[in-house]
Amino acid sequence: WRSVPLSTPLGCPPSCPMLRHVLVILQVAAALAVPSSDEACALQTKSVSRKIVTLPDKALWYVFLDGRDAPYGEFAYGQDYSLTMPKALHSVHDIAEAGDGPLTFEFFEKIKNLTGHKWRYYQNVGPSEFDQCRGALPPDVANTLASDMADFRTVKGVDAIKGNLTHVIHKYNKEQAAERSDPMGPLVNLMRRLAFLHPLSDGNGRSRLLLLQLELRRKGIAGGTVRYNNKKDVYFETAESFRRKVEEGIAAYKRAAEGGGLVNPWLLRPEVGSEAHKLRCPSFTAPLQACWRNLCDDIGGCSGTSPSLLQTRAAVVKDGVATYFGTTDTEVENEAMSTFDPKQHKLHRGKSVSLCSVAGGMSGLSLLPPLSGMLSSIAFFDSNAQELAKAELWVALIRMSPSRNKFLERLYSKKAFDDLAKFTPQSMAELLKNAPFDKRIFNETETELYCESTGLAVKLYQQDVARHVGQRSNNTDRPRMWPSWQEHLPEHKYGHVYENASKLHGKVGTLWLNQAGYMKNEHRYQHVRHVLLSTPVNFRVLDLNEEFTAQDMGMPDDVPVVMFTSDTLKLSKWVADLEHGALRRFQEAFPRGGLLLQTQAHPPSHFSVTTI
Repeated sequence: WRSVPLSTPLGCPPSCPMLRHVLVILQVAAALAVPSSDEACALQTKSVSRKIVTLPDKALWYVFLDGRDAPYGEFAYGQDYSLTMPKALHSVHDIAEAGDGPLTFEFFEKIKNLTGHKWRYYQNVGPSEFDQCRGALPPDVANTLASDMADFRTVKGVDAIKGNLTHVIHKYNKEQAAERSDPMGPLVNLMRRLAFLHPLSDGNGRSRLLLLQLELRRKGIAGGTVRYNNKKDVYFETAESFRRKVEEGIAAYKRAAEGGGLVNPWLLRPEVGSEAHKLRCPSFTAPLQACWRNLCDDIGGCSGTSPSLLQTRAAVVKDGVATYFGTTDTEVENEAMSTFDPKQHKLHRGKSVSLCSVAGGMSGLSLLPPLSGMLSSIAFFDSNAQELAKAELWVALIRMSPSRNKFLERLYSKKAFDDLAKFTPQSMAELLKNAPFDKRIFNETETELYCESTGLAVKLYQQDVARHVGQRSNNTDRPRMWPSWQEHLPEHKYGHVYENASKLHGKVGTLWLNQAGYMKNEHRYQHVRHVLLSTPVNFRVLDLNEEFTAQDMGMPDDVPVVMFTSDTLKLSKWVADLEHGALRRFQEAFPRGGLLLQTQAHPPSHFSVTTI
């Protein structure tokens, strides 16, 4: 139950399903889509799978979950998927023990049976999706891809598909025999041809994923892959770029396996501008994403090509329905979090702790500087999936933005933040009412979000933030995110920091720019950004009325926790048994104990620390 599915890159799908149990948020049939191949590492052609470093069972989900969706945990694509795929991977590993030899049609049939899907009976739609966005690609890339998939466009019917698949496998074996010094090249070709053929009615992505793991082990190349963007990107990637991403996935698998599978490597995002970032965000990303968004109306792209996936597709963030961008945590409370001294509560630098923070208005970010040097992992949770989308968006924007100026420019899509020290609520009001929406800033931000976050965060930015904050049609409206605040400002003009739904139709937010918390000054912002770039960050759907474990939050259970719940435990509408019942559940979830940090539900301001 505890996970939000998400994401998609260059038009990929995952329309992943959502967990159920406490909050069923999504139900989008997800399938790991995309072919993959492997890197050229140590190469031996005999049965060497026993010599290859292998992920422990607890970390096998790293293989079958796209790294883009790693922050949402093992069950991001639903329980059924996450319970069946480890069994399928074990079966593939067992098959690989038979050793190297020609790949046969029977190998693929075994994998097909593991996925439980039938042969495709409908028209191959992959090439047609490529055709509709071909114009967004550089001509040389588009021409190469069109040529690569030409032989598979009209293949339809079980007999024709089986015949073509037999030919593809035969061609792979010939290429392997001719390229024994580089088994990666033929394997890349096999994965791409399988993607273009699209032989099954459903589950094509996971069948290619399993076949890739099989061949990597049979050829002695690697133990497996932990890939990022392994969905429909394959329709828009040349063999060279596809190979580089598979090699990246092999390196990630090796890193994770050698570390005992303790951390999914994709919980740490590379900085914008790095080589790793450029690999998943080529120069033509923006026009391609714009085309794909017009082509598909799902979360950042199409949810799939098979009828079953098309029938179960569902949007997460509804058009025009905004999550609140606010917090009831006051300026005083935010400042108390930023100056929190863990040493006073027997938490010292060098001692590992986890931070588990309610998403809400993201006040929990102010706790990162005082806890830096101690954090082994961070988890943001909420009972509302849209709040998690906001949390992910906040984290992505901070990671992407080297300064507060850049962060606010991207958040508001407005170019007018030269000297933040001069900003007051009054000058910000003038800016928000009169500064024009900057389409260039919006496009750049949207593109980077596509490359570095999930489709849920992207859609929230497109449909809510840009539309209702950056492009407000009525300049007399109060913006939903107010970056600075002072006491006694007229509510009719500036809103208020406390919720008053009847008057304000929701909360009016504040980032406490220049006043408190992580946005008070550049030093604090840089500290927060450094922590977010260097610490694994998870997002989880969690109802504090329910029992849960540290593992459910993507956190270790052998270190203390700092649990920040804002004012949630003060209000029975959120937690029926209030602080007493929640504290018992926290103690069971985190056996090493820790601290519970809370703010006051209503004035006067108050920040409290309780031992778990």
